[in-house]
Amino acid sequence: MAETQDALSTDEDVDEILKLALRKQGRDDFGLRARLESAAQELGISAQELTEAEEEYSFAKKDRFEFLEFRRRQVREFREHFFAYIIINTLLVAINLMTAGTVDWAIWPILGWGVGLAFHAWGSLNTGSETFQEEFEDFRSRKNRRRKLDDDG
Repeated sequence: MAETQDALSTDEDVDEILKLALRKQGRDDFGLRARLESAAQELGISAQELTEAEEEYSFAKKDRFEFLEFRRRQVREFREHFFAYIIINTLLVAINLMTAGTVDWAIWPILGWGVGLAFHAWGSLNTGSETFQEEFEDFRSRKNRRRKLDDDG
């Protein structure tokens, strides 16, 4: 029983558990609107409040989706940068070893590019950074402009 109580920490947990229970009964999500309106009525929520809550939820869901889409893009770009760093610097070390027998000059591009890579990681993977937030807002505005152009065209 303690494990079950641990699973209940948010409203989303309750929603997901109820959805699973309905699926086990063989009911899927048909009639969601009727169930939502019925539950709202039982709780004394007006139609206006329900509509406002739906709009707020829809906006938050869209916002979260855009954030996750941007985050995936940032991680992909960082991964590409990281692999290029590894491959090219491995080649530089190999060339340095073949020509000089030691790693002397190859250390400088490794260190210099490593600093740039660290800044890239900080700016693109740290979701709380100012750089990340600015790039996310740019991403959203570009996406909204494209969406508007598609709607107009």
